[in-house]
Amino acid sequence: MTKNKTGGQCFHDAFLLIIELAGKDMDDKNTYLVHGSGWSETHQKRIGHAWVVLNDVVIDPSIDLMIQKDKYYSKAQVIEDATYTATEAMVLALKTKHSGFWTKSEGGKTDKLSGYVNKKGA
Repeated sequence: MTKNKTGGQCFHDAFLLIIELAGKDMDDKNTYLVHGSGWSETHQKRIGHAWVVLNDVVIDPSIDLMIQKDKYYSKAQVIEDATYTATEAMVLALKTKHSGFWTKSEGGKTDKLSGYVNKKGA
């Protein structure tokens, strides 16, 4: 499996984390992978991103952060474009041979991340 299509490590890191956290309950609705976007202070623009929600806590493995969901969403001006249970993520990763993000034609839930611009500008 390749890491991802977007060049961002966050999709791969969040995918690995959702599988690890899910344990025996791969369909737990309180633990899910999110593909979306948020405001980046570093880049001064909205960027495509992936993270994991565990109950009311966001775990963002790409920046080694655990924070209350409402604080993370408020501070980063988060937009959720797609959410996946661990089972859904595992099935898509096996089908597509990458760790996200997944387009509708691949079985994913969105074709575009809000505000995300890929390297070709599309």
